[in-house]
Amino acid sequence: MSTPLASLTATAAISLTTLPTFCLASPLSNNALSQTEWLLSGVTTLLLITLLLSKAQHEKRQSALLRDQHQLEDRVSKRTETLNDLNEKLSNEIVQHKATEALLKKTQAYYHSIIHSMPSIIIGLAEDGTITHWNNAAVLSTAISEKDAVGQTIDNMYPYLNIKPEILKAALGGDDPMSFECLAQGHGSHRRYVDLTIYPLKGDHNGAVVRIDDVTQKVQVENMMVQNEKLMSLGEMAAGLAHEINNPLAAVINSIQNIERRTSLSLPANRNIAEQCNLDLENLQHYFEQRGVKRSIETLREGAERAALIVKNMLDFSHGGAESRGPEAINQLIEHAVELAKRGFETGESKEAHSSNLILELKAEQDICLCAPTEIQQVILNLIRNGCQACEEAGIPPEITLTTRTELDQLIIDIKDNGPGIPDDVISHIFEPFFTTKGVGQGTGLGLSVSYFIITEHHDGTIEVESHEGEGTCFSIHLPLLEDG
Repeated sequence: MSTPLASLTATAAISLTTLPTFCLASPLSNNALSQTEWLLSGVTTLLLITLLLSKAQHEKRQSALLRDQHQLEDRVSKRTETLNDLNEKLSNEIVQHKATEALLKKTQAYYHSIIHSMPSIIIGLAEDGTITHWNNAAVLSTAISEKDAVGQTIDNMYPYLNIKPEILKAALGGDDPMSFECLAQGHGSHRRYVDLTIYPLKGDHNGAVVRIDDVTQKVQVENMMVQNEKLMSLGEMAAGLAHEINNPLAAVINSIQNIERRTSLSLPANRNIAEQCNLDLENLQHYFEQRGVKRSIETLREGAERAALIVKNMLDFSHGGAESRGPEAINQLIEHAVELAKRGFETGESKEAHSSNLILELKAEQDICLCAPTEIQQVILNLIRNGCQACEEAGIPPEITLTTRTELDQLIIDIKDNGPGIPDDVISHIFEPFFTTKGVGQGTGLGLSVSYFIITEHHDGTIEVESHEGEGTCFSIHLPLLEDG
């Protein structure tokens, strides 16, 4: 292989052979060439050599440039291919990321919809106790929007829960859920009951989820079941107990009546026997009055009659309802009961129940119910009597308002008084048998329990009470309306 220098030398030699002959002739032979011509010839030769060398270097550089260009193109091609692969992967990852993000948003919206559609109140709490989530049930319960609730404390947004700070702190820092059942909120008819559960959160987001369930209806049903069980148990025992008491009680009443008859001055037989015994019957009567014997006999009679009335109430309570039921106009039954109240009850009820204190607002146009009229009147009279007695005990002139109205398929009778109201610790017991706040000898404690039994068991209705101390009491009786035809 020839070197670049050898090639250049050969090329130069060839080029010299092509020079004019006069350039190669000996200056001594012809004396034809001048010094200028020789100089020109040498310069020309040098220029040719220089040009040839430049050409060779140029070709070498051109070759190197071409080689570098090919190498660069190869690198660019490879890197472009790599970049295209990376771009394709990036595009695929972007598509997957967008799909994942869309799925995440869809899942979040789904969970958000579930949380907001739940009937339970769901409240999310951060580790410091501030609210992070507030679902629609919480909004409906408190009338506070999620925007206003987030960032606030649960004490400020839901003060009725009365969650002690130490309990909340323990729940946030614990591992197991904490539950609290039947927490009472409000008073009277506005009293509600809730179950509270606090679920601690662990992981990236520490905090807790508070779940609140309204169990008021459940508590009411359970209380009603307990009440019915008490009434059924009492009903089973009342009949046997009443019969056991009736026999000796009848003997006591008969003996008292015999004593009153045998000492009466109006019976001739008493005078005859007294004369036979040399006894002045009038002096005996005077002695009885002076020594209080007559009053004692009257007290015995009143007590025995009261005991007999208690036994009768017990028998009525245990009775399954012998009175036949039929379609009755409730407004007329109420008017009749009010007329009885105006004349005063036969058993000595409140004398304040006169026309100026009994107000009728019978607005129900449809008032036909399937009922036993005397039982409904018994309930109405009992509630009027209780209202009047409560007002009298408080020194308040009684005012009893009786109204009727309809809601869907129910007739509602409201009996409201202006009395002192019923304390919260008493109102939950008023329908219990033998429960009374009256003094000894002033009440049997069966009136409201019998009324409750009549309405709920005999007439498939309900009876409720709403009372606030100092604001009076209202009993509401719900009876199913008789369907047309």
